[in-house]
Amino acid sequence: MKLAFLCTVLLSLTRIAFPQNIQIQVLPQPVIYQENDLVIQCSITNPSQLSSVYYIQLHHNSSTGWETAVAIFKDQNPQIQWPSGSTLQNRASAVGSEINTPSTAKLKLTIDKDSVACPTDFTAYRCKFSGFSTVTSDAVTQETNPVTVTYTVKPRIIEMPRVRILGEFSDTPARQFPVATALQLTCQGQVGNDASKTIRWCSRKSTEFAFTGLPQTPIHSEASPSGCQYTRSSTITYNLTSTDIFTQFLCESGDTGMCGTGSAIQYVNITIESSNAFPQNIQIQVLPQPVIYWENDLVIQCSITNPLQLTSLFYMQLLKNSSLGFETAVSIFKDLTPQIQWPSGSLQNRASAVGSEINTLSTARLKLTIDKNSVLCPTDFTAYRCKFSGFSTATSNAVTQETNPVAVTYTVKPRVIEMPRVRILGEFSDTPTRQFPVATVLQLTCEGQVGNDASKTIRWCARKSTDFTFTGLPQTPIHSEASLIGCQYTRSSTITYNLTSTDTFTQFLCESGDNGMCGTGSAIQYVNITIESSNEGNPTTNTRTADETSDAGIIAGGVIGGLAALILIILLVYFLVLRRKTDGETSAPDSPSDRTKEEVPGYNGPANPEGPVYSVPVKDHPPERQPRRKHPRDEEDRRKHGRHDGHENQGLDDDHTSRTEKEEVDYQNHGYSNRMMNDYGDDGDVMPQGFGSAV
Repeated sequence: MKLAFLCTVLLSLTRIAFPQNIQIQVLPQPVIYQENDLVIQCSITNPSQLSSVYYIQLHHNSSTGWETAVAIFKDQNPQIQWPSGSTLQNRASAVGSEINTPSTAKLKLTIDKDSVACPTDFTAYRCKFSGFSTVTSDAVTQETNPVTVTYTVKPRIIEMPRVRILGEFSDTPARQFPVATALQLTCQGQVGNDASKTIRWCSRKSTEFAFTGLPQTPIHSEASPSGCQYTRSSTITYNLTSTDIFTQFLCESGDTGMCGTGSAIQYVNITIESSNAFPQNIQIQVLPQPVIYWENDLVIQCSITNPLQLTSLFYMQLLKNSSLGFETAVSIFKDLTPQIQWPSGSLQNRASAVGSEINTLSTARLKLTIDKNSVLCPTDFTAYRCKFSGFSTATSNAVTQETNPVAVTYTVKPRVIEMPRVRILGEFSDTPTRQFPVATVLQLTCEGQVGNDASKTIRWCARKSTDFTFTGLPQTPIHSEASLIGCQYTRSSTITYNLTSTDTFTQFLCESGDNGMCGTGSAIQYVNITIESSNEGNPTTNTRTADETSDAGIIAGGVIGGLAALILIILLVYFLVLRRKTDGETSAPDSPSDRTKEEVPGYNGPANPEGPVYSVPVKDHPPERQPRRKHPRDEEDRRKHGRHDGHENQGLDDDHTSRTEKEEVDYQNHGYSNRMMNDYGDDGDVMPQGFGSAV
C-alpha cells in the first residue's frame, strides 16, 4: 500500500516536472471534403522550458498502427524528412519554422482539397517532439493525445427521376398522362457521409412561382456506402389532377432548408393530356437508341407528321431537359435570317443543326447532331422534346404542340483499367516481384472502369505456358462497391491464387466490358507470373514478359531487314566489279555465222544465223588450255611504267605464259559467242567469267 502511494506521488511530481510542451491543431474542423484543404500543425507550447528541440514528428493512424507522416529534424539537411516510400509526399506539402528556436519551432502539413483521399486522410493524428528540458536538465520526449479529423461530404450525384404508372412493372419514357393517373417517381443518388440523410421531393405547378415540399411520404431504401458517400433511392406516389397542366418535380439531397438548395438536384416535367381534339402533328426521333458513348454521334430530329392538316409553319424547336427544366436547344424560324437560331451560350460550339425548307410542310424538319467526340456524358444524355407552332386547317386557328419527352438511352464502354497489383497473402503491401516459389499464395487486385452499369464487374482469366488461349479462373473474386465518376462506374476486384508447379509461366488478365470470351473486353491489362526453378538450388527466371513478347517481332524484323540489306550490298558490289571487268575486255570475235562445222572445235549442231548462239562448255572435246588474254591497254601500261605492280618478287609481275601463234589461231576459232567462255580452269573445264550472247 505504501509502495502504491509512493508511486502515485512520484507520478504526480513527474507530471508537475514535465509539463506538456507540444500541441496539435487540425484546421478547419470539420473539413468539408473537396472544398477545404486539410491542415494539421504541431507546435511548441512552453518554449521557455526547452533549451533546444531535436525533432518534431507528425504521426497518422493507419491500418497497421501509428506511422510517421512527416518530420522536421534539427541536424539533417533538408530538415523536412518524409518516410521512405511515402505516398503522402506526392499529395501534400510540409513546412517547418526554424527548429533551432523553440519559440517558433513548428511543423505544418497541408493536403490540398483536390488531393485529399477520403476516408484515408480523415483519421487520427498526433504530434511528437524530442528536445532538451531546462526544468530537468535532461533530454525529454513527449507526444500529444490523438486528434481525430471530423469531416463532411456533400452529395454530388443524383439521377433524373424515373417515372412509372402505378401497377406497371417497368418505367415509361412518357411524360404526358390523362388526369387521375397515379404515378410512381423514383430517384437514386448520393446523400453524403451520413447514412441517416435522405432524398427530398419538391414540386412546382405552372401557376406557382417557387418549389414547395410534397406532402407525400417517400419510401427510402437502405443507405449503402460507396467510398465516402452513402447512396440510397427514394420513391413517391403522385395522383395527377386537372391542375397539373405542367408540373415540375425535383429530387434533391444535401439540402440546407428551402427546396432547390441541395448540392445534388434533378428534375422531371409532367403534363396532363388535353381534351381538345387536335391531332398530333409533330414527332421526335433519337438516333441511334441506345447511343454508344465515344462511338456514335447523337442525332435528334423533329419532323411534321400530318402536313395536310397545316397550312403554314411558324417555327420548330428542340427542347432539352436541364437542371432548370426544359430549355431551347436550337430552333428554326420561317421569317428569320438565318432561319437556324441558337440560344445564347448553347450547344452551338459542340453541335451542328440543319433544317429543311420550313415553308414546305411535307419536308419541314429540324435535325441536331452532336459529334461523338463532343458529346458530354451524362449532360447530353437527357430528355428531349420537340415543339412547333403553325396554322391548323382543322381548326382554322393557330396551334402549338409539343411531343412527349424522349429520354436518350446510352451505353458507356469501360476504357481504363489498371495493371494487376500483386501481393503475397498475409503481407500489408504490394510487391514488384513477379517470380515466386511453388505453393506461394498470391492476391491479385485490379481496379478500373466497368461502364455505366453499376452491376458490372471485372473478370479474371489466365493462360499457362501450355495453354493456347485464356480461360476464366474458377476463383470467386471479391468486388468492391461500384463508385460513380462522371458516366463511368469504377470498382476493384481481388482474387487469391495458389501457385503450382504448372505455373512455369502464367499470364493473368483482368478485363471489363467483355462480350463473352476471355480477352474480348474493352479495357484489359495483364501481369505475368513465373515460379522459381529448383535446378541445383539456383532459381532461374523465365524472363518472358508482355513487353519482351511484343519486342520479339521488332527484333526479328530488324534481323531480317539487316540480312536483306547485306545481301543487296553484296550483289551490288558483285555486279559492279563484273561490269568493270566486262567493259575492260575486247569485244567478241567475229560471228560464227559464216563458219563451217569443221572450223568450230566441239560444235555439235548446225549454225543458226537467225537467232543468238549461247555459250556452252564442251566437255567431250575441250581445246588446249589457254591463258587469259591480256587487255592491250594493260600491256601498254606495263611497257610505259615498267615493273611497278607492287610485288616484292618481280617474278610475280612477269607473264608466265605467252600465247603462241597456234594458240592464237585456236582462240579465234573456238566459235564461242561469249569470249569469257574461252578461258579454261585447271581441270580443262570452261571457266565462265561473264554472261552474254551473240547478237
